[in-house]
Amino acid sequence: MLLSRNAPTKGNPTDMLTTDRPLAVIDLEATGADPASARIIQVAVLRLAESGGALTLDSSFETLVDPAVPIPAEVTDLTGITDQMVKEAPTFDELGEDLRPLLQDAHLTGYNSLQYDVPLLKAEYGRCGLGPLPGPEDRVHLDVMRLEETFRGKSLGDVFRKYFGKRPEEAHTAMADVRSTCKVLKGQLQTYEPERDVRTLAERATGSDVDSQGRLKRSGGEIVVAFGKHEGTPLKRLREEEPGYFEWMHDEMEALRPHLDPFR
Repeated sequence: MLLSRNAPTKGNPTDMLTTDRPLAVIDLEATGADPASARIIQVAVLRLAESGGALTLDSSFETLVDPAVPIPAEVTDLTGITDQMVKEAPTFDELGEDLRPLLQDAHLTGYNSLQYDVPLLKAEYGRCGLGPLPGPEDRVHLDVMRLEETFRGKSLGDVFRKYFGKRPEEAHTAMADVRSTCKVLKGQLQTYEPERDVRTLAERATGSDVDSQGRLKRSGGEIVVAFGKHEGTPLKRLREEEPGYFEWMHDEMEALRPHLDPFR
């Protein structure tokens, strides 16, 4: 069942933010918590663009997705999405190209999207043979959860209540979460009066992370490993003292290669 593939509309979900590119605010519901193995069951995107000095809603996209695997009961309990609901929905390889015009020239925004939604999207594009995730090389990724953590962060529902005095009326559907993310971002800008430039905010939200999943961090002027048994070890020392582990990281973690190559 296809929920909607909406034609462009105009609105004003957030303002006070300047950006050199449109913003694609994304949220995904999926069969599991691991973006490497989960399958998408719902996609929502709001595309925001500057118009008359303010960000306005340029277009939106929302659809259920047939994951071609059973939806776990706990996911149905959380999202309300059942196997029967996605039975007639498109598979991801059928709609991947529909997302391209929303993403290909845009910065990305979401809630915990650095850790989950974007890695999951990349995995689905790769699994379906659709190539890399569409987008410019100089795009930034403004994760609203990471930005909130620089202020004091919690779950999306808790953060929403912090700014608006109540929890969202809807939650755990992709479009409801996208709209809540937009509102929280607006609340952050109004409350903390940070920089308005999206690139500056994205850098602040990422903090010390070197890669999008926080597996490498900057510390004391060096790039260090941020996971596993070598956590805290500078890459230069790891390459010298544990070359086998260094090469394993290079071979198995494609996203880290641009950061590892200078040390090889």
